[in-house]
Amino acid sequence: GISLRTAAAWYRDGRYLFVHNLAPKYRASKTHVYLNRAFDTGITPVEPSTGLVHTVVSMDPLVYYAWDHQPEALARRFPRRPNIPLDRAFDKLSFRAGWAREDDYLLIDGLGGGSHAYADALDVIDYSSHGYSFLVSETGSHFPEPESHSVLTVVRDGEAEHPPCFAECLDASSEPGGHGYGRAALRELNGTDWVREVYFMPGFGMVIHDTVHIRKAGKYIIENHLGVPERGELEDGRFTCRRGGPNKENVSFRLEGTSSHPSTTHITERDTSLHYRDLSLVDPDLPPEENPREAWRSRYETEDLCVSLYTRRVAAELPAGSVVSFTHFARASFESEEVGGLVSAKKGRVVVAVGEDERVLLSKEPAATDQMESVSAVSVTSTAEISLTVIAEVPDRITCAQATPDGNITLGDANGVVRAISPSGKVVWTALTGPPIEDLAILEDAGTYPHYRSPWKWQADRLK
Repeated sequence: GISLRTAAAWYRDGRYLFVHNLAPKYRASKTHVYLNRAFDTGITPVEPSTGLVHTVVSMDPLVYYAWDHQPEALARRFPRRPNIPLDRAFDKLSFRAGWAREDDYLLIDGLGGGSHAYADALDVIDYSSHGYSFLVSETGSHFPEPESHSVLTVVRDGEAEHPPCFAECLDASSEPGGHGYGRAALRELNGTDWVREVYFMPGFGMVIHDTVHIRKAGKYIIENHLGVPERGELEDGRFTCRRGGPNKENVSFRLEGTSSHPSTTHITERDTSLHYRDLSLVDPDLPPEENPREAWRSRYETEDLCVSLYTRRVAAELPAGSVVSFTHFARASFESEEVGGLVSAKKGRVVVAVGEDERVLLSKEPAATDQMESVSAVSVTSTAEISLTVIAEVPDRITCAQATPDGNITLGDANGVVRAISPSGKVVWTALTGPPIEDLAILEDAGTYPHYRSPWKWQADRLK
């Protein structure tokens, strides 16, 4: 909107105006926080360079050094100070195969926090191919936690901590007619260093290779999350979904992966149809951007406001100096094209293939010593698994759990039942709320607010 028009006028550069004109009129005219008038500045739109390009947006020094000048204001927006030099910090990393909607595109976030204060550094904000976005970070105020973003999360000895806010760009390159490569790190992530490598291969797919270096020994739960704005099917660790519409050929999307250690995979469906503020209920003539449902349809071309969160989890007791890695391959293809898939990931050598076309990608990170031989390999004997104790069994799927000040554990389930479980496993009390429970907020007086979905706005019943 106004930012691109301002840049075009200030720099006298028609490339900004070209990109500005790609957006729908309602979005191009967005005013942000103040009214503006658009004037003809005499700038002619110029298409930027075509072909595969990558862009690294540097970190703004005003943001980086803000902790030194206004620490009281930064504590909520950036809970952790920068732990890397300014010249290695970055705001965004992108890869683009062209400027048409059908061209492949990838955007990675380098900053966690800020005005919306999401802890999402190294988040996959968007990966699109064949005209559709297939990997996204679609969260909002209803799903703000890190595990709802397309990031990696670490729990050590049963505790999580706020992740670092500033990611470090280690490498970024692109080859015209070839593929793009990016490598970035998040240092001091709850006893680990996390390195994310991406291989951007237009028309072929994308590989995300995550390496976790264990700096402190402990019992770890490491989860790799990737969000897909569509419902789909999970079978043998592979998630598939389809997009399409009138006069359009159907597009299939496939996401699969492997890890260096034994892992489990599951899908969590996030319903994004509920909003704290939905002005479209009182003013149906709002522009699409102000109407959550229309904005979703415009961006994703689907009626179902749902994000399928694909999560791969490794739980193990790990010594300092060990390495855990995750490798995921994402590919979109027309139904007339070959699907392809991840062939193997071993000692930092990733092999993906589509038909007779095979790509061998080499990681720059030290490989896990017990990296899997292939996608189907699941046996690893050199790693101690965490022992689990069953506290209680309930008949329905547990959707959330929270420890209470009285020493009990409160469980919410998919059928709207809340149970308080004592340390010995006995049910202290039970309450039925009705709809599936999504969250439990525990009060200082041990009261409980279970938050659940309803046809209206978010509601809460207090249980004693």
